[in-house]
Amino acid sequence: MGQYDALSALQDAGVSLAGVPEEQQAVFASLTRDEVSVLTSVKGRLDGATEVAAHVLEEEGRHVGIIIH
Repeated sequence: MGQYDALSALQDAGVSLAGVPEEQQAVFASLTRDEVSVLTSVKGRLDGATEVAAHVLEEEGRHVGIIIH
């Protein structure tokens, strides 16, 4: 069995990391299967919600968080 590829698993689940800084992509790449499962589960629930909006917070040109309401 090969090494787990978290980035591919996230991409396959429709999680876009386009525009995410390299340092943060490294964090995503280090996620375990269970962590990816949680993220993709939350994404699926958000995708199914009708009144959900997400906003990326930026500080001096870098992402510092996401607000979901």
